[in-house]
Amino acid sequence: MGEEDLVFLDVSPFYAESGGQVGDTGTLSWEGGRASVLDCLQMVDGPIRGRAHRARVELGTLRRGETVTAEVDPERRAAIARHHSATHLLHRALRETLGETVVQRGSFVGPDHATFDFSFPRGLTSEETQIVERRVNAAVRDNLVRNVREMPVAEAQATGRWRSSERSTGSWCAWSTSAAGRGSSAAALMSAGAGTSGGDGGRRDLDRQGTRRIEMLAGAAAVRRWEESEGLLREAARALRARFDEVPDRWPGCWSRTASCSAGPARAGAMR
Repeated sequence: MGEEDLVFLDVSPFYAESGGQVGDTGTLSWEGGRASVLDCLQMVDGPIRGRAHRARVELGTLRRGETVTAEVDPERRAAIARHHSATHLLHRALRETLGETVVQRGSFVGPDHATFDFSFPRGLTSEETQIVERRVNAAVRDNLVRNVREMPVAEAQATGRWRSSERSTGSWCAWSTSAAGRGSSAAALMSAGAGTSGGDGGRRDLDRQGTRRIEMLAGAAAVRRWEESEGLLREAARALRARFDEVPDRWPGCWSRTASCSAGPARAGAMR
């Protein structure tokens, strides 16, 4: 017990880390035993290929040929799905706001946050960031339904809406007509998540070729960030004895007075 190793299954419900999205976690259980799945990786090289489940045995012994029940952590997968959906909604909002020249350059999708890298010759203004965020949240409130169709790549390209990021295998692709989530309940999951905070956490340059990054929070992670921000604002307002909307105007003056008081003793000491 307590040992970690890679486990391969003939069939698996676990999503393997791919395309910037983290792998699923969960459990494997069998008669007299249980193991925690800590990660799922796609092995493309080596003697064994396929989904490798990094597992830690918690009870019993896992032997080759054992029949197991594989269960994905549903809450974590739902959180990942919300952030996955958020990257699609953000991409659309960026193109609507900045133009069709916006091209995705990469992304990271996890259960507690996501990042979206895209090409653009300059940083976004505060107004543009606000517009993008409002469009993303408006799409979440619309509770879009995702319809997935399998069709030949040529047919998808003929629609004029094909993008190279669509998932394809050989001459066939799985193409979604909206980006509201993964699975039939994804739209409801996003709606229940109380919104997506596009751009929350700021934006920054990645290199000198004009690649930008937006960090964002969705679902419960966004709610936690809002609660934390409101808590900090409430503390500042209480310290300043001001209303929330007065804090930005009152804070600079308070900071100047604090800096002045702090600097006083230091200058006095230097005079000695």
